[in-house]
Amino acid sequence: MDGCRSGVPTYEGDLHVVAAAHHIVKALGATKNLSDDLRKILIDLDSHLSMITSNIDSKGGRGLVDVEERLDRAERKIMRWETDPMMIWDSGPKEASDYLEAVDETGKLVDGLRGLSVHENRKQKEILHRAMNILQTAMSRLEEELIHILVRHGQQFEPKSMYSRSIRKDIVYDESFVSVEDEPTKETSSQNCSNDESGECIVDLVHADVIPDIKSIAKVMFTSNYGPEFCEAFIIVQKEALEQYFSFLGTENLSIENVLKMEWTCLSSKMNKWTWSMKIIVRVYLASEKQLCNQ
Repeated sequence: MDGCRSGVPTYEGDLHVVAAAHHIVKALGATKNLSDDLRKILIDLDSHLSMITSNIDSKGGRGLVDVEERLDRAERKIMRWETDPMMIWDSGPKEASDYLEAVDETGKLVDGLRGLSVHENRKQKEILHRAMNILQTAMSRLEEELIHILVRHGQQFEPKSMYSRSIRKDIVYDESFVSVEDEPTKETSSQNCSNDESGECIVDLVHADVIPDIKSIAKVMFTSNYGPEFCEAFIIVQKEALEQYFSFLGTENLSIENVLKMEWTCLSSKMNKWTWSMKIIVRVYLASEKQLCNQ
């Protein structure tokens, strides 16, 4: 029956439903004592509802003006650093915060647009493609910033310090492993060693002041589904650091051919040195690396 049909057009009815859902999400977001995970879900849902509203508006003739304006603002903040020789995190906390906010906003726009059907809307498809390109540019920049932070603020051990700790931890030590100049002496490193029941010696591989910066970069990259890229950049730096520690300990890389030609006395000495070095690496470096990753 015609009298039973709604007098509200489908377009306006959709807006009313989305507006009601938006209101509920806002109300829930204002609730105190929410967990971080739940609050993030509500923020993402709020962004997605905004995208749905924009999509409905486009069908109603108002276009994707709001989405484009948001993307324009984020793009300006992101792209200006592509021509700036300065590193973002060296420029100050405000610059870093503004950049991360712009990247986060772009990521939300990408997620929101992906959640909508773009096949029938050419303009919407163009905006999505543009947002994805901006996000890719930002992710590449964040990789560079991460590597710069890890390298600049990395804290290295002195070999003497590591030898001294190894003896205190009852690691078998042979004085022939090192030269006279490198013999264990009184602790001279400024690093503070935190010991635990396992005999591990935990130190800061990266200055504590930049841990929040690393975490903020990780959060944005993982949220934007660029977790593998973050891990790759992190591993590049830490792998080089690990190789340096082996070098500090005088551990040589030997080919199979060299090993087969070596006399047993010499080979046995090198094997003992490798064993000793690995114990230091495991108890000091890898234990500290684990703590850094857990942070």
